[in-house]
Amino acid sequence: MTMKYTDTRNIIRKCNLDATQFYDALFDWLNGTEKILQSAVFRLDRNATARITPSIDIGLPDDVVRISGGFLTGCFVEWSCNIPFVPIDTTVGVCTSSVYCFSKKLIHFSLDDFEKKINQLIEARNDFSWNFNSGNHFIILAESEDVNYLVMHSSASEFKKDMDRGLYPVPNNWYWNSIETLVDGNRYLRFIKEKDAEIFWKIAEKIPEYNIKRHDYFAEKFAKGLTNIIQSYTEHHYGMPTQESINIGCYITEPEKIVPIFSAPGRCLFLYKVDIDDPNAGNTKLIPHGWGKTCMNLSKIELINSMQEIEIAGRKYLINSSERIKGDIRQFCDNPMKQNYYFSTMSKYYKGIVKKILNQKFSYSKHGCLSWKLD
Repeated sequence: MTMKYTDTRNIIRKCNLDATQFYDALFDWLNGTEKILQSAVFRLDRNATARITPSIDIGLPDDVVRISGGFLTGCFVEWSCNIPFVPIDTTVGVCTSSVYCFSKKLIHFSLDDFEKKINQLIEARNDFSWNFNSGNHFIILAESEDVNYLVMHSSASEFKKDMDRGLYPVPNNWYWNSIETLVDGNRYLRFIKEKDAEIFWKIAEKIPEYNIKRHDYFAEKFAKGLTNIIQSYTEHHYGMPTQESINIGCYITEPEKIVPIFSAPGRCLFLYKVDIDDPNAGNTKLIPHGWGKTCMNLSKIELINSMQEIEIAGRKYLINSSERIKGDIRQFCDNPMKQNYYFSTMSKYYKGIVKKILNQKFSYSKHGCLSWKLD
C-alpha cells in the first residue's frame, strides 16, 4: 500500500522548486485520470477500485500518446477488478536501470578505449534491440573511490511496437480491435479487458527478465578482457509489477533495496537504499529513477478540438503524435553545490541513505561518446 495521494503531493511540493502552477496542472490531470479510471473498472465490477499515486519526481512524459490518454511519468497506477483489465495508454514497457561493480579500476582506460568497447557491443548485439542511444538511455563508465562501475539504462523496445507482441497502442496491432474507450466530459480512457488483458499481462510478466539478460549480456561483453564483475544492482522503473498495477518512471521498492538514481548528463549518479528502520517499513515506496522533466510555463493540460489534440504549455499536439513533448530537466536543489539537498528532504518521508555517489567518467547516449571531468 502506497502513501496517501495528499501526503505524496505535499512531499512533492517540498522536494521540488518548480513553479507552483506546474504541479497544479499535473495534479489536476491525474485527478481527472483517476476519476475516469475508477469509472471504467466500476463498470466491469461493482466492487472494483482504482487509484493513481504520484512519485516525488512526477513530471511530463516524452510520449504524447501517454499524456493524452491521461498518464504522466513518475506515478503508480493500481486497480482491483474481478475482470482482467489494462489501461493501454500507460504505454506499458519495461525500462531497466543496472549498475555493475568492477573488481578493479580501469586506470589507463581512455575515451577512445570506451568508444571502441561501445562499437564492439553494437556489433555483438545479436537479437537484442540496441536503444542505449535513444531518449534518456545510456551506458556510463563511472567511478567511486578506487572502483569503476558500468551503469546502464534502456528499455525492452522489442515489446513496444511489434504488431504481434507489442504492448504499445499501435494501430492494427494484436489487440487494436479490442480497445474500448470510455469518454467522460472532455477526457477519455482507453482499455482492454478479459482475454486480451490476460494475454497482455502474460507478455508484460516476461519482459523484466528479458531486459535483465540484455543488460547482463552487454555488461559481460564490456568487462571481458578488462576486469570482472563482482556485484550488480538491477531494478525496473517502468512496467507491470503485478497484473493489476503499472509503475511509470519510478521504482517500486521495499526496505533494504538499493536502487540507482540518475540526474543530468555528466552529473553524479547515486545508489540509494531505503532504511529497514523506516517507520513505514513494509509499505511500498515510490522512489524516483531520475530528476524528471519539468516545464515552467505549464499551467494547464487540456484536450482540445473534440479531443483530437492536446495542449501543453501553449503547444498543440495530435493525441496520436509521435512527436516528443518539450520540457527541461528538473533541478531539485536550491543550492547546486549541495548535492544532498534532495535526499535530505526526501528522507524525512522515506527513511534512507545514499550508499554511493558515482562520478561519470565516460558516457554513451544519443549525444555520442563523451568524457566528463570527475569531481
